[in-house]
Amino acid sequence: MEVLPASLAERLRELTYNERAVAYLHVDAALTLMGADGHLDNYGLAAVRLGEPVVEQVYFLEGLLPLEESSYFVPSVELDSGRAADLHFHQDGATVWVVLLDVTAARDAARQMQQKAYEMTLLQEKEVQLNRRLESLNRDLEAANDFLVTISTKISHYLAPQIYKSIFSGQKDVAIHTERKELTIFFSDIKDFTATTERLQPEEITFLLNEYFTEMSTIALKHGGTVDKFIGDALISFFGDPETKGTVEDARACINMATEMQSRLAELNVKWRSAGKNSRSACAWASTPASATSATSAALTAWTIPPSVPRLISRRVSSRSPSLDI
Repeated sequence: MEVLPASLAERLRELTYNERAVAYLHVDAALTLMGADGHLDNYGLAAVRLGEPVVEQVYFLEGLLPLEESSYFVPSVELDSGRAADLHFHQDGATVWVVLLDVTAARDAARQMQQKAYEMTLLQEKEVQLNRRLESLNRDLEAANDFLVTISTKISHYLAPQIYKSIFSGQKDVAIHTERKELTIFFSDIKDFTATTERLQPEEITFLLNEYFTEMSTIALKHGGTVDKFIGDALISFFGDPETKGTVEDARACINMATEMQSRLAELNVKWRSAGKNSRSACAWASTPASATSATSAALTAWTIPPSVPRLISRRVSSRSPSLDI
């Protein structure tokens, strides 16, 4: 190994001595402290007494002396002063040199790294817990959404599509109020329905009405009519609320709807006649200022029209033969 210049060797010694706070203890074979020097105060050893047992004064040496090997090194020993030091033991004949090098800064840096690693582990665990919680909440939300979709789908069968859409989109509030508008109100029923039901079984009547109302409602919705209600064999619908194309266009849509209903009923009669059933309908309508009202009780709300106009139109229907009343 190349010999360093004396000046450089001295400089390195100074750097090590000062920056590492070098201190040393010299101990004889009887473990009596023979000498001590260096930065003893850095390790809380400034008051050590020469000529007395070293282990009784420097407690961290207990169990480390006497040496069992010629020389060895103990890293990062925690001292009572709160510092940390590397201990280097060097056998010199019958005596031992104990050299202390300060490693407190390195110890503190390692602790900080360990603390950060621990905190990162906690954050990761919390993230896992939050993700699990979020997944659980998402599952609950999906279940709630599925339930709401199922319920709203069921409710949609009890409301006219226009009313359902306006309520669930927030266009209308479920509250008691009246809107006066120009409405075209349509009424139709099956002629001689009572007599027909007397010769049919209940299941046949249900089938007949379900098919009739399904077909007529489909046509009404196709032309923009709001199906108000079914009363026995009667169907009431109106144009002009909640959606309108104007009074004239609403009335024209109603006429087109009624014409298509009569045409479709003729087709159904061909089918029903082969099964021993036959039905005819009469219908009428009127365009008039009327109120679309939210009829409400404490437990139930229905969007409908007052019965006076449909009642008047129904009397017109009952007084006419089964035909299109224009």
